[in-house]
Amino acid sequence: MSLSLIRIAGISAFVLTLGGSVSRSHAQTLDSQVLFVCEHGNVKSLMAASYFNQLAQERGLRYRAVSRGTAPNSTTVPNAIIQGLAGDGFNVSSFHPSAVKTSDVSASQRVITIGTELPADAQEAAQAKIEQWSDVPAASDDYSAARAAIKRHVESFVASLEATNLLTKTAVIEVSGPKGQRFDYLAIDPEDHYLLSAHLGPGIMYVVDLRTNILVKAISGVPGITGVEYISDRHKAYTSDWGEGKIGVVDLKTMAVVKRLPTESKPNGISYAQEFGKAYAVNTLAKAVSVIDVEKDEIVKILRFDSETGTPGYDSVAKRMYVSLRSTNEVAEIDPATDRIVGKYPVDGCVFDHGMAIDSEHHRAFLLCGRSQNLTVFALNSHKAIAHFPIPAGADVVKYDSGNGRVYAACSSGSISVVQEDDPDHFHKLGDVPVAQSVHSLAVDPATHRVYAPEQEEDGKPVARIIVYEASHR
Repeated sequence: MSLSLIRIAGISAFVLTLGGSVSRSHAQTLDSQVLFVCEHGNVKSLMAASYFNQLAQERGLRYRAVSRGTAPNSTTVPNAIIQGLAGDGFNVSSFHPSAVKTSDVSASQRVITIGTELPADAQEAAQAKIEQWSDVPAASDDYSAARAAIKRHVESFVASLEATNLLTKTAVIEVSGPKGQRFDYLAIDPEDHYLLSAHLGPGIMYVVDLRTNILVKAISGVPGITGVEYISDRHKAYTSDWGEGKIGVVDLKTMAVVKRLPTESKPNGISYAQEFGKAYAVNTLAKAVSVIDVEKDEIVKILRFDSETGTPGYDSVAKRMYVSLRSTNEVAEIDPATDRIVGKYPVDGCVFDHGMAIDSEHHRAFLLCGRSQNLTVFALNSHKAIAHFPIPAGADVVKYDSGNGRVYAACSSGSISVVQEDDPDHFHKLGDVPVAQSVHSLAVDPATHRVYAPEQEEDGKPVARIIVYEASHR
């Protein structure tokens, strides 16, 4: 059979399902249902369901759509619609419209009304949010305009489903601190299997067992904690305690703060260069970086810049420490062997680069550019920006998962943006995963590829918890 015939056969099979709901047994093994509803059930909703099913199959989404009407006035499809959809490869000549029922609504994962409203009893049965498309013109007046509007909506809707599927919520870790207060950085301790989470508002660092998702300890005495970094093979962590202008040294065996190192204004992100036994903590408002000797737990040097410092990141292959300079839109390079600043490189197309993550294998930095509202891929070996991706407002913390080549950017406007590294020179954006407002930080466990993101609110109500997400496979 030719490819064109296979495609037509597949589309015809979709059309045969447009009038019937996905059965429970079928849904368990195949698809979730999307319900499109228009007034008569044989024009706009039928067009939307046809285009959706075609695109969902092409994108490999486990969703199938059905078409219903709030007030069907015919048992057939208008000839103009049959001919119009036939031009796109759909045969709807045998389709029979039917009225929407409460069972249709309750069985659907997503419900979309087009130029109509569900009956009251159907609205009450809805288990999912009802989306309305109110700008689709009448197909009887202008079929081309109606087709274009519906296809635009369908493409956007499918993209949102793809983004939602990138991260699946699998667990909620309730923490003991006050609800509604700001969280900040997180870090992974792979040796003890701990997640370390900074709760800035109350000044608490949480220690969570990654194997059980159980809160092991809430360590207080870290006022205004912003940054946190695990110091490998030493079973300790450093915290940036903005509230007292110090770096906290936390012993993860005794679960207590054992030392405090006075530093400069607004200590923030921290990165560890293990081969050199040094950690680098930015002091954002002081335009400085503190160099810490991890053997002695002492600050041994302060590096000065002419810009506010954003985030440090260590390239473990090149053995270089990098720091984003957000006031001047640059990246600074530090040699940890000498703690000398060996270069500062402008980042074209990036304004106010704060968050940064490093792909050491390929010498790439991923920069969150707050004022230009994009994620920039910067080649650390050639000192050039090689890709830019638009992201939602409020981007703060970015992490790179080398195991699946994913870049995750937490945006406080309610999204986690996901970019895929295809190879060192080619990247593409996978989507923006909707999350709660104010989520601006996250961590990735390199062993499991799970993503952890703290929440301080849900639908405007205060909470204090960490959400665990399972990442989709490449």
